[in-house]
Amino acid sequence: MPTSMGMGGTEEIGGNTLSFWTPPGVYTVMDKANPVIMDSSTFGLPINSRLGYRETIPYATRISKDGIYLHQLNATVWAQGNTDTSHGCPEPQQRQCPMVLQFLRARRRRRDPQHRR
Repeated sequence: MPTSMGMGGTEEIGGNTLSFWTPPGVYTVMDKANPVIMDSSTFGLPINSRLGYRETIPYATRISKDGIYLHQLNATVWAQGNTDTSHGCPEPQQRQCPMVLQFLRARRRRRDPQHRR
């Protein structure tokens, strides 16, 4: 699935270093929604900074506790699959996002009494 990842680099904001890399590893689907309001101030990047944002994003699947989502972003369609442009979130092609949202299931928050190991 062609995807754009984190643009790389870091930014110093208020004494904190923010990373714009997509961390490697295995992710767990924690939540999903259509749409989600994404706001860079939630991870320390002011909305009014040069890289800040507050946007309504369709087909978003949260895959980390620190705000990484697998999501659609219409503004980067040109980059998906060939150029890394995000703040760290994987961004698959627009046509893939509804399928991903439907296919992936969020983990259960409580142990299901019917579940056997």
